[in-house]
Amino acid sequence: MSLFETFYVILIVGFSLVAFFGGILIAKFGSGKSRVMGIVVTIIGVLAAGLWYYQSYMGDMPWRSVEMWNTIAAVLGGIIGAIVGLGLFLIAIMKS
Repeated sequence: MSLFETFYVILIVGFSLVAFFGGILIAKFGSGKSRVMGIVVTIIGVLAAGLWYYQSYMGDMPWRSVEMWNTIAAVLGGIIGAIVGLGLFLIAIMKS
């Protein structure tokens, strides 16, 4: 897997995960127009994940390759690290 393909996979997977879960949170806690916007953002996240799946399954990047799973692990690790860092930042702000 080339550097560009790795970048592309991380970009699409990261965007689709953030859009999906962010849209769910917006739809759950929003009201009126923001609830509709949350549903739209969730649908965009699902479409981005579907695009990535289609391109990786039908294209040059095989779905079951080791590089693909390493890339997914890197994306999830980055998101988990960002959530932990943001949580510590918010705790520090709330305690001061």
